[in-house]
Amino acid sequence: AIINGIPAEDPASVITPLAAHNLGVDVDPASTAPWNLITAPIDAKPAVTVWRALRYAKSLHAADGHLTLVELKPKTGRHHQLRRHMAEVCGRPIVGDAEYGGATPGAEKFRERGLFLCATRITLERPGGGSE
Repeated sequence: AIINGIPAEDPASVITPLAAHNLGVDVDPASTAPWNLITAPIDAKPAVTVWRALRYAKSLHAADGHLTLVELKPKTGRHHQLRRHMAEVCGRPIVGDAEYGGATPGAEKFRERGLFLCATRITLERPGGGSE
């Protein structure tokens, strides 16, 4: 996803790849890049997302003058979880988000191009065990 601005990375929410993997998130436990953990409930239900910033780019229309490419990995699958966690917890909505993206002139301009969120891989747990 691409988010509007540079997200604050709270040192208290930083976890190792092994810790993310142990939570059941699809993360390589042997990697060295840290992840940020969000555990904010959504609609009074537990919701867990791990994320990390990958790259920053300058933009005249973005908050803080920058856009950030982030990797997001949800553990749970709540309604609009990734969109809500980035906008409500990190304060940096996904670019193009008409519902949670705010009403700033820059956010309005980005909406013309759609939501900047895509999946590169989806893993589903089977009810009997295992994943696909």
